[in-house]
Amino acid sequence: MKIRISTNMLVNGLIIGVVIFYSAIIIASIYFTSSNTIFHTNDVPGDTYTWSNHLPAIDPEVPDSLPYFKYLKLKEKINRTRQLRNGEFYDLVGLQMDGLICMGGGRLCDTCTINHDMLCDTCTKLDIPGIKQYYIKLTGWKLKRSTFVQYSSDSVKFYVEHKQSYVRKAIVDKVSFKKNGTKDYLVHEADVPVKFRYDSQENCIMIPISKTVRDILNPVMLVIGILITLYYFYLIAAFLNFIIDVSKGLSFTKKNIHRLRLIALSLLGFPILAFLLNMLMPVIFHSYFTEDVVFNIQSLSNDWKMMGIGIVFLLLFKAFRQGKILKDEQDLTV
Repeated sequence: MKIRISTNMLVNGLIIGVVIFYSAIIIASIYFTSSNTIFHTNDVPGDTYTWSNHLPAIDPEVPDSLPYFKYLKLKEKINRTRQLRNGEFYDLVGLQMDGLICMGGGRLCDTCTINHDMLCDTCTKLDIPGIKQYYIKLTGWKLKRSTFVQYSSDSVKFYVEHKQSYVRKAIVDKVSFKKNGTKDYLVHEADVPVKFRYDSQENCIMIPISKTVRDILNPVMLVIGILITLYYFYLIAAFLNFIIDVSKGLSFTKKNIHRLRLIALSLLGFPILAFLLNMLMPVIFHSYFTEDVVFNIQSLSNDWKMMGIGIVFLLLFKAFRQGKILKDEQDLTV
């Protein structure tokens, strides 16, 4: 017995598959963000945490006794100094592919301090001293949490000291069970050396590269960007031709059906391709990835919109194809 698969079944299956695919992405990202954590402070009421050590503060702490505006000014100076020492003053702009990678660079000077002129957001950064450093930004990957809101295994703090990157984190040494069923965690702070750098503004990890590698990758990304842009223009032209044909009363034609199918599959395929390429980054840059680096689901924010539009075009393709079948049947009857 032969199984006949109709176009409706293919379209419905594709839509269901896309929904399942992106649902799996959400579930997987949530799981991998939280399943490999060592402990959470809010998991079980009554759990206690005993600290065997506390490392010195990474940056100077601002006294609460200072006047309000002086406190804010000093706080901003400390934050800007940390950005400079972490190499986050970016004045070396490169090409980018949204949600995947982008090229960039900045200046690293872990012995520098910020003066008053550097506290202005509109001030030039070209005069800032330091070593030029080029990066590949992996916009789909971030640290678990980059501030110490509360101590947990996903509370990490990135910083650079003497040109070496570190992640300060809490590590569990021992877990003891108490009589009431709760647990006592013996933990300590540790500075773990890492090879990547971090962009705290865009929340993405950065892979340091040489100027030679940057000069090679920029033209490659430029060519890829041009090809993608041309393909987008091709899809726009296909949609405009579809509108023109509909306005002329030529709705149910093979060309229009092919155009709708092409637009639908392209809009659905781009996000899937971008996601798969993002999943390859830990393989390509495996020596830079640690357990504290997780997938940033926010990098898919534009993909949801594209996926929704793709599903709409897929439904239009289904409707127009069905309309053509009915039209052909009517023409045969006549």
